Formats: sequence, structure tokens, C-alpha cells
Amino acid sequence: NKVFIYRGKEYERREDFQGQLMTEFPNAVRMNTTSAPASNIKNSPGQFIQCFTVQPVLEEPSRFKDKPVPDQVINFYKANYVHKFQYSRPVRKGTVDPDNEFA
Repeated sequence: NKVFIYRGKEYERREDFQGQLMTEFPNAVRMNTTSAPASNIKNSPGQFIQCFTVQPVLEEPSRFKDKPVPDQVINFYKANYVHKFQYSRPVRKGTVDPDNEFA
């Protein structure tokens, strides 16, 4: 019942990091979904790991409001002073049709 944000190396793939994580926790079960775990998983004594990519959400500092700020400075703050993240996940309407991936 913990959430961690890990900054990977620029060249590191998520799959490689996930493999390292699963090596460190060999008894854990990897969850392949971004949806929140059900209560039976949260309350179970086992280990379950969700690993997915998040994007930083820049909260522009108030001292930058209405001022021309170079992109390099904005990118620095976006990469180093982040408190919020976002991720996307599919939203399904109705039942899943395995024959039509666009349904």
C-alpha cells in the first residue's frame, strides 16, 4: 500500500527497471494494469507490484508568472521540482471484445 516515483536514467526502458524490481522482490506478483488494486489485493499478505510510466506536471513557480522565461529554465523545473504526476489508462465502455481492439 505504498506508492513510489522513481526517476530512471534517460536511456533506461521501463521493462528493464521492472525486471530489476522483480529481481529484488522475487515473491511479488506483477500486476499488468494501471487500475487501482482491489481490496482483496490490498489486504492480502502477499506482495503485488504495479509499475507504469508517469509524466511530470509542472506547477509554474509564481515568480515566473507573466514573465518571459527561457525554455531551458522551464525544462529544469519540470524535471527537478515536481510534486504532481499524471498517467493515462484506458477507459472501457461495456464488455471487452477480444476480436476488436478498438471497441
